Amino acid sequence: MTSSAGEPALDDAAAVDAGVNAALLQRNFALAEHRLREAITRFGPRPDRLAMLGQALIRLSRPQEAADALQAAYNALAQPPLLVPLGIARLLCDDPHAALVALDEAIAQMPENAEAWNAAGLAHTALADDGRAETAFRGALAASPRFTAALANLCDLLLRTQRADEAHVIAARTAHENVDDAGAWFKLGHLRMLQPDVAGARDALLRSARLQSAYSPTYQNLGILDEWSGDLDSAEIHFRKALSLSDDNADARLGLATILLKRRSAPEGWKLYAEATAGVAKHASRRVPAPRWDGAPMQRGTLLIDADQGLGDVLQYIRFVPLARARVARIVVFCDDYRAPLKPLLESMSAIDAVVDRSARVQGVVATCNASELPHLLGLGESAFAATGAYLTPVPAAVERWAARVAGLDGVKVGICWGGNPRTDRADAHRIDVRRSIAARQLASLAGIPNLTLVSLQKGVPRDAGSALGPRLVDWTDELVDFAETAALIANLDLVVSVDTSIVHCAGAIGKPVWMLDRFDNCWRWGTDVRNPGWYRDLRVFRQPAFGDWGATVGALQRALEQRVDAPAHTAPR
Repeated sequence: MTSSAGEPALDDAAAVDAGVNAALLQRNFALAEHRLREAITRFGPRPDRLAMLGQALIRLSRPQEAADALQAAYNALAQPPLLVPLGIARLLCDDPHAALVALDEAIAQMPENAEAWNAAGLAHTALADDGRAETAFRGALAASPRFTAALANLCDLLLRTQRADEAHVIAARTAHENVDDAGAWFKLGHLRMLQPDVAGARDALLRSARLQSAYSPTYQNLGILDEWSGDLDSAEIHFRKALSLSDDNADARLGLATILLKRRSAPEGWKLYAEATAGVAKHASRRVPAPRWDGAPMQRGTLLIDADQGLGDVLQYIRFVPLARARVARIVVFCDDYRAPLKPLLESMSAIDAVVDRSARVQGVVATCNASELPHLLGLGESAFAATGAYLTPVPAAVERWAARVAGLDGVKVGICWGGNPRTDRADAHRIDVRRSIAARQLASLAGIPNLTLVSLQKGVPRDAGSALGPRLVDWTDELVDFAETAALIANLDLVVSVDTSIVHCAGAIGKPVWMLDRFDNCWRWGTDVRNPGWYRDLRVFRQPAFGDWGATVGALQRALEQRVDAPAHTAPR
């Protein structure tokens, strides 16, 4: 006799229960669910079976069914331990208030239950109540000092509330008091990466790896540290190790992809990059029931392209739309929310039939993709890195309007941007921005160059942040309401100087010469050869000679600017 799932049917309740326990021990939750439902059907909804079913359903990412089963079990048994998975299931149903009803009762009856405290902390976090969340996470650690999940959650909360030093102290104390706790050493390593303390982070992560050799994120972070140190060979080894342990580790996949792309190992790199980023910012594909585009020709219908990732990424990847347009009948670009300021500039590309936001009703969509997938979908390989001229056009009326104002400035007119989006809500993203940005005061010497006027292109900072550049800094940034306006101003300048942010891509996309101040552990897209960064024909890169060394970089930039100012007017700014 065989069950509907292809498993041998079990003849009595004891055998069914033994089969359930075996499936749970094997972490085969689908089989456990099947056997539990078989037992419930044949022998009735015994509360302990409902409790096990609920826990299996949590693992199977079906929280509403899990909550129903666990509630029924608790109603019958009134056992406090059932309140914890019930609260977790309700939290997974995006109902933190209901979750806290169960979890608060669990804590009241079982104050030593660290999992209840931790889940309550997550519920308070979902309600944006950082104070109660912190209390709950600390309660979890008091109940179980080696509870790594609670340690990680508490440290993340402290990072989010601008208390990184406190997070580091807690993680370091936990690691040194529990020297065989791999999770504590891992979290300490991660926090040291944020400082950044490369040597200290590597030491902590290697300790974690020795204690728990099969944890994929440890090798992922070691790969990141290798990349920061310029050791791309070791970085590739660590990222591949991380993927061998967990093939669904998207961050490790992205890390490996960027190492390969940095080396210009394009085919595998673009494939891995598309796989790793396919789930990012798929606003349009969630709203439009259409399959993902595979790059094949489409003689009819519309391809909907998501303008995904950061602002600079969109400006960079949009260059590939004409190549996609050659394969499809019509292209619509979805650009909304954070990326909405790009919309007026993207509309200048003739290959785009329309740029829409979420208010639009797009008809005839037969496929979707992300803009960042285009190099892979189009099979571009290394040709994707080729330096090109202008492919976007500022609005002519805006260019003319800015021309009248810029004409009143003296000497060589240089746009300047010294910082990116700080993204303080995301610790890892903020870590990158700290490394790529430079304090305005470190550029103060540029203001002393004769016959040169600096024009601020720095958005998103207090107006007095550029005061270190002196009274010669012209600041019209309040009027730069979108990227079409920014591009129109840039079009009237002689040169743009910027750290690695969207301003580089904006200038490059309209064909304006741009000099980029680049961090030592540079983004993959600029490769390893500063003489040939690709992408933009008039891009020149000034890269740090060592990790965090802006002094030498700014010195090289200043000498180049002085030569540029002294050069005849017809000399190209290279």
